[in-house]
Amino acid sequence: MPRQTQEQLTAEIVAVAGRLFGARGYGATSVQQIADAMGYSKAAVLYHFPSKDALLAAVLTEAAGAIAEIADSADRSQAVERYVDLALTRSELGVLLDLSGAHAEFRVLAEAGMRLREFLRADDGPEAGVRVDMALWGVIFTARTTGADHDTVRAAMVRAAADLLGIDGIEV
Repeated sequence: MPRQTQEQLTAEIVAVAGRLFGARGYGATSVQQIADAMGYSKAAVLYHFPSKDALLAAVLTEAAGAIAEIADSADRSQAVERYVDLALTRSELGVLLDLSGAHAEFRVLAEAGMRLREFLRADDGPEAGVRVDMALWGVIFTARTTGADHDTVRAAMVRAAADLLGIDGIEV
């Protein structure tokens, strides 16, 4: 099997750390646990990220990039589908979003979330903001708590979020 490049290894560390932060919480996840989950030494992980906070910053930056890409979608219905897919495949998003201001690096994720929120708003009224918040947080909560078939849940989540956002014509 070919050896991983440094870039691939860094991406794997970020992905594993994100999953563990999502499953156990940031405070309850150690660098050693991340290394163990990968089959590497703690020193190997720390070679790429000098601290757990640096690793969190990388996880937040990567998640922010994924959300920012969704905010740049061609249309709102496409954004809803992509956000549901992201929530279903990235269980750590709820935990990361719940960190609020606990870490300075959170701002990159908060800024990406605000871009997506503004993109999905139908108008400037207060109800539109409530609908967007309920749709986005509802997707995150449902993705973290559901145990049903992925395809069935995905279709229901897309339809429910689209209904809240007043988006017609989504075919799932």
